[in-house]
Amino acid sequence: MSDDAQPGQPFDFGSFDLSSIMSFLQADGPVHWELAEQVGNMVIGQSEATPDVPAGTDENLENFTRLAQLHITERTHAQVESLGDAKTNTRRQWFDANLRGLQSPLEHFGARLQQSGAAEATSFDGIEGLEGFTLPTGILSSALLGLQAGFTVGHLSQYVLGQYDLPLPSKEAPQLRYITPNIVKFGADWSLPTDDFLFAVCLLEVSRAGVWRHAWLRDRYAALIDDYLDGYDLRSDRLESLFSSAMDMQNPESLMTVELDPLEVLGALSTPQQEHAQLRLRRLLTLVEAYAEVAVEQVGESLIPSLPMIREAMRRHRVERGQAERFIEGLLGLETDHDELVATCDWVRGVLERAGWEFLNRMWETDRNLPTANEMEAPGLWVARVELDLDD
Repeated sequence: MSDDAQPGQPFDFGSFDLSSIMSFLQADGPVHWELAEQVGNMVIGQSEATPDVPAGTDENLENFTRLAQLHITERTHAQVESLGDAKTNTRRQWFDANLRGLQSPLEHFGARLQQSGAAEATSFDGIEGLEGFTLPTGILSSALLGLQAGFTVGHLSQYVLGQYDLPLPSKEAPQLRYITPNIVKFGADWSLPTDDFLFAVCLLEVSRAGVWRHAWLRDRYAALIDDYLDGYDLRSDRLESLFSSAMDMQNPESLMTVELDPLEVLGALSTPQQEHAQLRLRRLLTLVEAYAEVAVEQVGESLIPSLPMIREAMRRHRVERGQAERFIEGLLGLETDHDELVATCDWVRGVLERAGWEFLNRMWETDRNLPTANEMEAPGLWVARVELDLDD
């Protein structure tokens, strides 16, 4: 299955026989991780052929990462040397390392789903070989979340270039990872000069990771995602109407052909309560990305001749996301806006003109130092407030 042939209906059990599904459905927990692993491996196995990675690419990425750490430290004064060595991954290696990156938010969401359907169940009497089975709605939600997690991270493994292309919430210290076949394919598709492109990718990932190394920021990010997930309307009647339109809940065999568009499901369950959390998430993610973008811009302008062409390709990469990326962004509230990113880059440059990188880095010291909405309109206001705090 190629990237262009991403499943239109990821909640599709058609490639599994009913007995296999039923054995899987007996797993404990709000998310069926074993099913997620098997589905993800199936997606990767059926994807388009992995491009050949030229000899020396992994070594070049490791060398360019060390060079990027030196230049980012010199320019921004961020302590990125502590990030350690980079790992170059195949798609399957990246999948294995990142599937559980969704564990905290999906289990948080799945636990609420199970609670909403805890008292409801479907009997399997009358289905040959399944007599005596019952299917609680909570178990069905566990399987569906496991299925979707496997599909989503499986497809992400064919899209992302580095670990922070789409930052999954994690409380662990940052680990630089590059998905080498994706980088090779992307560079070839856009006819980008190889060394320039590899260095640009490393600069961007090092800059992003330099921000995410702050533990308080990772904790805040995870908490905001949980706040967003708590806003979904998971009342049993709402869920029942969604599932009953896609399958006959009195006929478990219909599970074989269930079709649910996950983006439509999220839209149906969303509430106005989520808007505030989503706004804060978008502002935080946009700040991190703008900080990294401007760092790459300032370091790369004299070192990477083809940087304008590379940045345009990367912009398209960010905008033209596939269904898997849109689903995980929608589920967790991670959608960002290109125009807002452009404006935030201008804000970062405005702070740098007034106070420099060392002062800008104070933004990552504490939650209080993040700019307010009004300060995002005028970088001088933020600089003045932080200066006053320093004087106190």
